[in-house]
Amino acid sequence: VGMDELWVGHCDPVRAFAGVPGDGAIICLQHNPDGYEYIKDYPWQWLLCGHTHGGQVDLPVLGPLYVPSVNRKWLRGFFAFPGFHGAAPPGAARSVSRGADAQAPRQRHMFVTTGIGYSTPIRLRVAPELVLFTLTRATATLARLPHVRDGEALAAPKKTAG
Repeated sequence: VGMDELWVGHCDPVRAFAGVPGDGAIICLQHNPDGYEYIKDYPWQWLLCGHTHGGQVDLPVLGPLYVPSVNRKWLRGFFAFPGFHGAAPPGAARSVSRGADAQAPRQRHMFVTTGIGYSTPIRLRVAPELVLFTLTRATATLARLPHVRDGEALAAPKKTAG
């Protein structure tokens, strides 16, 4: 599901989620991580964002100088949110899963990339990045992820040798 840029005033989750089945795997693209507030009541599992540039200039002790977002804690990296509960909001398709076959709400995640762009042509201690996600079929182990508080940062994935 693609969402328009939040700051240009065309962010319309009702239109974006219209006809999207609520019981499938849903990835939402939203330029600004502050867009979470607009889509938190919609059925999605992953939210991919940018916009913050990771702060571009991250000074020791002071931290990032400029973060063009309301929620500064979503500067860069992985974040987790509680799963979607309840019926789909108006405009979104309703889930067809019922009874014993219905799945429990799945934990949701957001990733905010530092990207390769900039507001001013300088970066300090915030490397530009291009991110590649590899999608694979879900396994039962995903259901056992630890519960985290709303919007809490997750540890970066461990790199494997080889």
